[in-house]
This record gives sequence, C-alpha cells and structure tokens, in this order.
Amino acid sequence: MEDGNAVHRLDFAVKHEFSSTTRGIEIDVTFDGGARVKAKIDTGAEFCVFQADVASMLELKLDEGEEREFSLANGGKFKAYGHSLRFWTLESEFDSVIYFSEEINRNVLGRNGWLNKVRVAFVDHDCLVYLSNHGG
Repeated sequence: MEDGNAVHRLDFAVKHEFSSTTRGIEIDVTFDGGARVKAKIDTGAEFCVFQADVASMLELKLDEGEEREFSLANGGKFKAYGHSLRFWTLESEFDSVIYFSEEINRNVLGRNGWLNKVRVAFVDHDCLVYLSNHGG
C-alpha cells in the first residue's frame, strides 16, 4: 500500500513556455533538411500526422509513403502516408514515421513517433512543458 503523502520527483532536460493564447499546446518542429513548422502536442493521437504542405516543403512524394487510414473522434476518417524522417523538438532529436495528409488542417505530435520517445510533463496553469528523451 502506497503512502498517500508520498512525493515523487522527475528530472527534465528542457523547460519550455508555451503560449496561453494559442489553442492547444504548440511547439516548433524542425525536420532534417531545414523545414520548420508548428505542431500541436496531442496525447490522444496515436501517430504523428502533418499537413501535406509539410511533405511538399520536404520534397516528399506524398503517395510514395506507407498508406494508412485514420479515424477521427467524430467518426470521420482520412487517409495519410507515412515517411521515415529525422526531426527535432525542444532540443531533442527523433527518427520516426511521420504521416502526411491532404485532408487535415493541423500538424500533430502523437503517441507513436514522439510521445513514446519522451518523458513529458505539462503545467497548464503556468503554460510550461517539461521534456526529456525517454532514456534520461
């Protein structure tokens, strides 16, 4: 049985302040090749999905990626194409499959490819994100 008064501490490499006026928690993502965009952190998204224009910026042929159908919370569906890429967020480097779609209007960092590779904490009241690579 755990002590209800126990204090638990985590250490993080990066502390990042996000804007309280932007809808959602948005951070910069820089792809190998220099393309830099904003993406929302979405703990409910299964994968990282970006708009098709980001694929164009990276000179990727959208439909040459791994095709996958995604479901939305409202019951809708959309098609996206996965490409293995290197990118950076909040001073950390990642190699992940990023999906691109012409059918969405935002960039999302989801569980597979980003959240499962980091240790992250949010303090919404203070508009802060704390982040470290999964290993330390």
